[in-house]
Amino acid sequence: MGKMNHLNTTASINDEKPSAVIDNSLLQAICKLSAETSDALIHILQRKCHLVATPILIEEIVVSYFRLNNPNKPLFLKMLKMIQEAQPFLMEEPLELIFREFILGEDIRASLQLNNHMARMYWEVIGDPDSLSAEATQWIEGRTLEKLERRGARMERQAKVGEKIEDQSWNFSNSADFMERTICRLSHEMDYSSDLRIARLDYYLGRNLTLRHPNSWAAIQKAFAEARFDSLDKTRFTRNYLLNELLYDWAPISKTRNASGDYFTILNAEKNKQSNDEEDQQYVASALAWGRGWLLTCDKSMSLIAGFFSERKLWTGKSVYISPYEIEKLESYLV
Repeated sequence: MGKMNHLNTTASINDEKPSAVIDNSLLQAICKLSAETSDALIHILQRKCHLVATPILIEEIVVSYFRLNNPNKPLFLKMLKMIQEAQPFLMEEPLELIFREFILGEDIRASLQLNNHMARMYWEVIGDPDSLSAEATQWIEGRTLEKLERRGARMERQAKVGEKIEDQSWNFSNSADFMERTICRLSHEMDYSSDLRIARLDYYLGRNLTLRHPNSWAAIQKAFAEARFDSLDKTRFTRNYLLNELLYDWAPISKTRNASGDYFTILNAEKNKQSNDEEDQQYVASALAWGRGWLLTCDKSMSLIAGFFSERKLWTGKSVYISPYEIEKLESYLV
């Protein structure tokens, strides 16, 4: 594979090959193999689909690369080099797509690519992580802090809800039942009262959108005030993002039945796993932006959540779970 000199901004959702969001677990599984095998698997991906790299993928790798006393540093450097050589489409992060769709009223399908300024900064990180600019270093630190704050708020809310509602209320007969109840919750939050709607939208979106666009506070609040559940059909990516937020809020404290009829917790409720839910949620949201795209992952829980959207026909793409132990059989999953 030749060295990449620019970021691919031409991935299309209209041709025959699907656009495929790849996550950290998939790329890591590929890069743990020999260089020859890794290259062969990336070539298979390039042949079968348009590779899509999300900001969260690069952020996860970089944070891991700089972790103190990390014995796997060469692996994460190999992952960055693999991204550099694979020439993926570098897409915009979900919250920026929401700002364009929900606040500015744009049709985001016209362009899902990352803005030029951020693309240059990510390219700097991919190309030479040891020579980060002060801006890039500050960006990494800020995103890490944002993740910790979001996780803390989410777990605090889960604890409060769990105290108030009987356990039986969080048991569901199947995944479709859980998804329907999540849709009903979003409908209730959007339509019950203006106070509840604005409070919930502030919780899900307000802080992050305002941090990114401080001069657009009035427009953000206006969009929140005018939103209704039915009107979200006009901003379907935003609607699905909000549903995704709710799914990740409630899945760690909700149970559904498996094939044997036994209840199991939908997502691992342990604190260290919920830390990863913040990244997982962004991968799922990114995949939802592609009308006919794929989410390729070795994370079964992430694939499960994304699958809820395709099963409910809210997303025409598909979630593809590849066992990390069968990563060399990757091509057989891409059908």
